[in-house]
Amino acid sequence: MTVALAASVVLHQQPERPPGFREGTRSDIRSLIPEADALPRTRCLLRWSPGPEGTTYNLQVATERLERISEARGLTAAEYAVSEAALRTVPAGARVLWRVETVLPDGSRASSATFRTRVQ
Repeated sequence: MTVALAASVVLHQQPERPPGFREGTRSDIRSLIPEADALPRTRCLLRWSPGPEGTTYNLQVATERLERISEARGLTAAEYAVSEAALRTVPAGARVLWRVETVLPDGSRASSATFRTRVQ
């Protein structure tokens, strides 16, 4: 009885866990670029599966060191061409990381997983 009471007191005294990092709602957005493929630096076109009609997209592109190299907001097509100038610090064969946030016609938002795409 004493052990059960002590365990009960210990359980009730544990601090609450801090809230975790909020990533937002995950969407079913998928990259349409196979990870094994390398995109040419002169035509680095990122493409993803589209949402329903009226969806807009916000996009962030970064180096593997998490340095942001490009960003776009309010895109209406499910694709984005990263400029050659934005890729100037990305070595040949390195990957860029990119993430899409969808804004659905009803105003709700969802984020994709982080995609990795190699640049020639």
